Order: sequence, then structure tokens, then C-alpha cells
Amino acid sequence: TGVQTCALPIYQKSGYKFKSTGAGGAGTASSPYTQFEAAAIPITKKVTGQRTFCTDETGVIRFDPKGGADPGTDVSCEAFTAVQ
Repeated sequence: TGVQTCALPIYQKSGYKFKSTGAGGAGTASSPYTQFEAAAIPITKKVTGQRTFCTDETGVIRFDPKGGADPGTDVSCEAFTAVQ
């Protein structure tokens, strides 16, 4: 079976776009999502923000110092540097 994902609406605040994606289930009561990735991406890199931030079901906040794109998945988020 393939991994089902659900992208929620994108919100903007304080120079960042906020985005989240659910995965690992059908998003129903009988098959809820078991994984997620949430990210904050600068709207204009190096102007409204310097770094991209993300977190997943581990609860660890991570960042990309280059202010790159949304990692899009929990696995990609886990490759970012953990905030100390």
C-alpha cells in the first residue's frame, strides 16, 4: 500500500509560511494519521527570515540554516539540524 498524505492549508505570519502534512494513515477515525511534518518557511529568503524550521511526531524542532524549501515529509525533516 502507498503512504497517504494530507496537506493542510498554508498560513502566513511574521514573514513565514506555515505548512503541515499528515501521513501514515487515511486520516479517518479508524485509520488516523500516525506521522506528520510541520514547517515554517521564510516568505522571502534572507529578507523575512533566515532559516526554515520543521518538526515531526518526535517533537524535536529542527532547522535548515540556508532557509530552504519545506522538507515535506517527516523523514526529510529529521535530516535537518536539531535546535539546541
